Amino acid sequence: MADKNMLAVDEWLKTYGPMFEQMKEQIRPCIQGLTSLAASLATENRTDDVAMLRGRVDAMSAFWFGGDEDHAAQFDKAVAEAKATGQCNQLSEEQRLAILNGIRVNNDQMARDLDDEQTLEEFDALSEWLGSRLSAEAQIDESYGGMTFE
Repeated sequence: MADKNMLAVDEWLKTYGPMFEQMKEQIRPCIQGLTSLAASLATENRTDDVAMLRGRVDAMSAFWFGGDEDHAAQFDKAVAEAKATGQCNQLSEEQRLAILNGIRVNNDQMARDLDDEQTLEEFDALSEWLGSRLSAEAQIDESYGGMTFE
């Protein structure tokens, strides 16, 4: 017998589906921005950072889109093109904000839905790293790997 407190799938979709779809629409430009950031880092031969971002994009894509969208292929293509040409577009302010907003939405939802401390810690670390690189308030000192020390 089903627990009375559990929502049926169709009830859940009716209640939370539109909100979840709105959140997904914030994640998509975040993933695109992370892909652009990775391409930029690839031109600087920052392979460890590119690999870290690739892992996070994979995790976000699986969590939000369940394999329905192939963000990994788009990521790999952008990074390969940037490596081959040594050039990529700089992140716009809109992309920076989309990344920071999407990561916030992602982390909040993952914290509610996941029981995986390592993944949550990895995304918290990513938030700090991105904040130090992309936040308008951060004074980025590249000699410290993009981290701000005050």
